[in-house]
Amino acid sequence: MRKLFILFAACALIAAFTVPAIAKVHMGGIVFLDAYYHEFDKEACLASVGPGGTNDWSQTEMEIPDITRLYGKWTNDAGDVGMHIELGLGNQNGSEVQNNSVRLRHANAWWKINPTLTLLVGQADGSFSNLNVSQMLGEEGNRLHVIGLGFGNIYCGRNPQIRLEVKFSDAVSFKVALLDPHGAAGAIGNPGVGGTEESTLPRIDMVLPIKFGPLFLEPGLSYHKVEFDEVTAGMDDSFDIIAYGLGVKFSAGPLTISGEYTIGQNWANAGTDQNILQLWENVWGIGGVQINASGSFEDSDDFAYWVDLAYKAGTATFHFIYGCQGSEAWTAAGDVETERTMYGVSIPIAVAKTFIIRPEYMVYDWGEVKSPGAADTELGEEIVAGVQFQIVF
Repeated sequence: MRKLFILFAACALIAAFTVPAIAKVHMGGIVFLDAYYHEFDKEACLASVGPGGTNDWSQTEMEIPDITRLYGKWTNDAGDVGMHIELGLGNQNGSEVQNNSVRLRHANAWWKINPTLTLLVGQADGSFSNLNVSQMLGEEGNRLHVIGLGFGNIYCGRNPQIRLEVKFSDAVSFKVALLDPHGAAGAIGNPGVGGTEESTLPRIDMVLPIKFGPLFLEPGLSYHKVEFDEVTAGMDDSFDIIAYGLGVKFSAGPLTISGEYTIGQNWANAGTDQNILQLWENVWGIGGVQINASGSFEDSDDFAYWVDLAYKAGTATFHFIYGCQGSEAWTAAGDVETERTMYGVSIPIAVAKTFIIRPEYMVYDWGEVKSPGAADTELGEEIVAGVQFQIVF
């Protein structure tokens, strides 16, 4: 990754020295520092949701999360072609020893074909599920709760893609993207049908952003067909990963209410690779596709939703957050149900234009697993409480 960083720096210097010859070059970045108290109760440790053991666990942590970033943007004179390169810096793998990872977040270019059509190619944020919870603290140990992942917020990731945006008016547009399909079964591997995974059709994401004055709506769809070759005779050779979502945001003076509701199936099979298929990251315990006695696939049913109530008072904005996520997965004895929730408060305070302090207190209730013919398994709770420092340059 050091070579990648050197290459980025070299490109930045070239851009800086050629500013008179090109239209617009902007370089910048954001540095984050997390300082927080982290706790798992006894039930979470016993259920191996936490670090293990038989007693409560807690410690104070300080780290540079890998949402810290350095970026460069370029646009030509006509304003119809642009490029975006962005590196993530910091604690990618939750190491408590070193915070020195460097990875690629964005590498894309766009072309405004005409006032209605814009084409984007490269690695960029996905089109599906664009609204996010205002929650930013606690990335250690791969227990990534940032923006409520795994507890109500469905994040589509940054993926290699080809995306077309059609702008019908200032109020209505449509985005459709084709994304890399591989790695979709990586979360649980081959479900047991034999053969090998050979998905040939790309994942497709679609959204329809609509603005009605202070009201914003964004219905969306994400679909991916996972296929297998040379499967065992009599067994299914494909299943679908699908999500339907609706995002809503309403603003009135100092008050903003935002939220998102998503339903679908087989989210556990979506994989977690940062740059290939991060459609549903860190959805621990969410059910995936299963195989019945006749060799047919049985889909899981999944849901997620969150609400963020924000009120701006001076330089501070108070965010009151609630989220919930769960699944129902097939077994021969009956369906297994899981459900977890999060709730808490996050208060970004603009000390200066480029310096933000964010106190935050969040509770993550891992809920319980309900299995037919057996006692419910309690998974316990987790608490993340502390302060995030953010400097923008």
